[in-house]
Amino acid sequence: MAARLLATLLVFHTCAAPGPELAAQHAERRLSRSDRRYWQGTLASAGAPRNELYVFVHIPKAAGASFLKDSPRHVAAGSRVKGSHEKSVHHAYTAGLLAKPAARLVLMLRHPMRLAYSQFMMCKYSVRRNRVFPRGDAANETWGGFETWARQFLGLRSPFAFGCYNPVDVQTRYLSTAFGAWAAPADALNVSDALTTLRGAFFVGLADAYQESLCLFRRATTNGVDAPHCACGARVPGPLLTRERHGLPEYSIDDLDRPKVQLLARLVPNDLVLYNAAIDRYAADRAAAAAAAAPGALPCADSVARLKLDLHATLCAAFGKNGSSARGVADCEFGEVDEGPVAVGHRRYRRRRRRKKPPAAEDGVT
Repeated sequence: MAARLLATLLVFHTCAAPGPELAAQHAERRLSRSDRRYWQGTLASAGAPRNELYVFVHIPKAAGASFLKDSPRHVAAGSRVKGSHEKSVHHAYTAGLLAKPAARLVLMLRHPMRLAYSQFMMCKYSVRRNRVFPRGDAANETWGGFETWARQFLGLRSPFAFGCYNPVDVQTRYLSTAFGAWAAPADALNVSDALTTLRGAFFVGLADAYQESLCLFRRATTNGVDAPHCACGARVPGPLLTRERHGLPEYSIDDLDRPKVQLLARLVPNDLVLYNAAIDRYAADRAAAAAAAAPGALPCADSVARLKLDLHATLCAAFGKNGSSARGVADCEFGEVDEGPVAVGHRRYRRRRRRKKPPAAEDGVT
């Protein structure tokens, strides 16, 4: 499954490029208040205090506000966490923070298709003063207006982003350029640059494994101090975690039909590659921590398999045979891609079908 998943993501990586999204129309979108302050750690640590500044690159709708509010209960006393004001890694503001003494880069990434849909929902329901955003008929389901929004970026290649987020490979953009959530560069993104940032970060968490990520972050900032609630299978309650709803209704990409799920995937081809690497980074960090911790002291290792399965299943839902019926299945065959205004590279995807195995020869000789 892993090899086929990687081949799928590489198709997105090599063939797709974001459009020339140049202008930022975000007058109606207010920045997170959580970024305005330094969040002071409260935990005891082993050995000498670290006294570090954890610079958190806040990607909108990737659990950024929640992470900042939860950080004091997962960071050692003497250290602080500061958000990037929703600026990217290479923005001057973030670069200034990272230039401070004992600064450490902290990232939190999210499943790209879920992130893109979450940005759409935020723009539709939370930024109500934005009258140009496509919301569909009032009687529509929560996804009303989604196709108009998504095809704006895949078809016309217009710089206009409806006065809100530009979802095209937003996480790759944050890790490889100075552009933020509302505008994208004219040139194609280089996911290799984003992967370099990922590898060099002090900590990489995953919003899709939020509690597990916080436990690993806690251990990294306290010189290896474990918490009972972080143990695999623990029933000890931990700190109450923040869940920012922003007044949005309940929603899920599992509610979308196959054409809509395909649109989501086409918005984030480079982000899919980046996120797959982020899961690998999370798995490696967890394994390293487990080697130094007491047996069973860390979150269960099956979180890695769950993340990989979820990523594969959403790709199956978008491009696999039988469409949405492939959700939650670890293996699927990839068939025809629905026609539409998509990047040329994605049409090549149809030619990457799995070859049938040759029939076995008699006497077991091949």
